[in-house]
Amino acid sequence: MVTDRPERSPALPRSAERDELALLGVLIATCTVVIFGWLYVAIIGPLHVLAPDAARIAGGDTSTPVVVRRHDHLGLVARDLERVRRGLTGKD
Repeated sequence: MVTDRPERSPALPRSAERDELALLGVLIATCTVVIFGWLYVAIIGPLHVLAPDAARIAGGDTSTPVVVRRHDHLGLVARDLERVRRGLTGKD
C-alpha cells in the first residue's frame, strides 16, 4: 500500500561546529565594519575636506588659504596645495 504523506525536513541539531561558524561570520563582519570605518575616518573623510580646496584653486580662486589640519601624509598634501596657492598669488 502506498500513501501520500508530506515529508518534513528534520530539524538540524545544534552543534558546536555550527555555533563556531556563526561566531566566525559575526567576527568577520565586525572586523570588516571596523576596518572600513577606520579607512573612512583616516583617509576618505580628510580627502573629502581637501577636495573642495583643490577644486577651488584649480578654478582660479586663490583668495582663501588652505588650512592644514593634520601632520601626516594628507597634511603634507594640504601644505603643498597651500604652497601652490601662494605661488599662484605671488605671495611666497
